[in-house]
Amino acid sequence: MKNNGFHEGEFLEEINRAKKETVEVIKEDICGWLNQLMPSLNITRANFMDSLCDGVTLLTLRQILEKKNESIKMFQAPQKGSFQARDNIAQFVHWMKDIHVNEYFETSDLADYKSEKAVVFGLLDVARKCAAQGLLVDPLPLLVQYEREMKLSDSNTMIASGGENEMTGASIISAAKQNQITEGSYIIGNKKVHIRKVHQHLMVRTGGGWQVIEDFIRSNFGVDCPVKIYPIHAQTQREARHHHHSKTASVIGNLDIASLGKIVENQNMLSVSSTQKSQFEPLSPRKTKSQFDLISPRKNKSSTEATTTTTT
Repeated sequence: MKNNGFHEGEFLEEINRAKKETVEVIKEDICGWLNQLMPSLNITRANFMDSLCDGVTLLTLRQILEKKNESIKMFQAPQKGSFQARDNIAQFVHWMKDIHVNEYFETSDLADYKSEKAVVFGLLDVARKCAAQGLLVDPLPLLVQYEREMKLSDSNTMIASGGENEMTGASIISAAKQNQITEGSYIIGNKKVHIRKVHQHLMVRTGGGWQVIEDFIRSNFGVDCPVKIYPIHAQTQREARHHHHSKTASVIGNLDIASLGKIVENQNMLSVSSTQKSQFEPLSPRKTKSQFDLISPRKNKSSTEATTTTTT
């Protein structure tokens, strides 16, 4: 069986490889962040789980983020997988829940090496929550910095800033690998996304998370389907004014005499001064279409009274 140009096994293998690449890029970002906070740690992608599995580093991280002067009670240098190590990790997990981390991991994910992905995403969400709650301003993981920038830009109106292209998913992936797709905001398919470079990888902001661009394309569109893609940017005040004036000019330019006749017939406009005659009174119910004419402005009260007196 084939799917998107691959046999089913090859297709699933490509999907899983792309997803693993997403985890690896986020893990590298988390390692850089932890090393900035704890310079003596020297954590890398290769020793990531080993550096965290005793729970000591995690509780030290908590102490730094909470800015506590007193030390947090913990077991020092416990054996990997021991009760003491599990207790340290459990303390940290409990704290994650206290600060409302959405993607918290379980003790066994780290203590038993069950899910490195859960630990990576959990620590990214810790940084995200601490930044939102004012516990941490700097340093932040690059991905969290980008998220905060995007939150500001998303409040602006976004407009197209380039021509629309239709490419296959495979062509988009190839263009990204050849650095033909740059950082910025895009419409891809029917999705508005932000793309940023993190450690030489293009990452796509999707909903509340991140994916490497290949993972994003394969998961949402496949490699053979045609996908529309074009860049967008936040509308400046000058562009907004130009758009407003262009729109107004277009409306005025399309307003012809026939339209004015319909407006008067439908009694949608009120009278104005007789000198300008740019607006009209409603037609009297007694008038027919053949009697269609500009209606003179109503006489004011004083002139009416003067006429009555003269007649009398």
